[in-house]
Amino acid sequence: MQRNDTTRFDDIPEKHTLAEFQTSLVLHLQMHKRVQVGGRVDFYSRDFKGDGEGFSYGVILKPRGLQVGLHYQRFPVTGPRWLHPLDRRVDKGTTASVALQRPAYTLAFQLTNVSETQGLGYLEPRLGAEWRPVRAFALRAGGSLFTRSRGALATAGIGLLDANWFRSREDRLRVPEDILSFGLAILYDSGRPVQGYTTLTFAWRL
Repeated sequence: MQRNDTTRFDDIPEKHTLAEFQTSLVLHLQMHKRVQVGGRVDFYSRDFKGDGEGFSYGVILKPRGLQVGLHYQRFPVTGPRWLHPLDRRVDKGTTASVALQRPAYTLAFQLTNVSETQGLGYLEPRLGAEWRPVRAFALRAGGSLFTRSRGALATAGIGLLDANWFRSREDRLRVPEDILSFGLAILYDSGRPVQGYTTLTFAWRL
């Protein structure tokens, strides 16, 4: 069954809390004030039993006012089952990205799956923007074009409440951390909206 076939979610039995979860180990290294490398190992669990491992690594270059990145991802055999239908990442996929960052706004462009020519989302372009007039409020919008079909995706979102307000001065970050985020995504086929998705996320860094 394909990931973009949403009927795969039909008739799924009710799950208990933590029926499926992911544990990750993350490492970031600042090699230079304009060069950062990092990696992550993911452990997937289902019903408190191992369901495979994955990993990713990448590099970010930071010329003045920009961030240029390259990211490589590996999933376990069961990986696609964990992904949302709108998540276009693939196993052994490499993503290239560039972002323009300013105090009040960010513009970002991605080209996904530049390495697997037969994979989902080969050379698929994505564009995103964020406007943050104050630290506690952000507006987001984006979109992507599907290269293997006539589909497209439009997204919008809001970020609220900066977690740094509730931390001691020495633990605060220079960049805002949204506690609440709301997202809306609309899937298009041949220019017609066919499905919509909403998300509500609560995040707190320990």
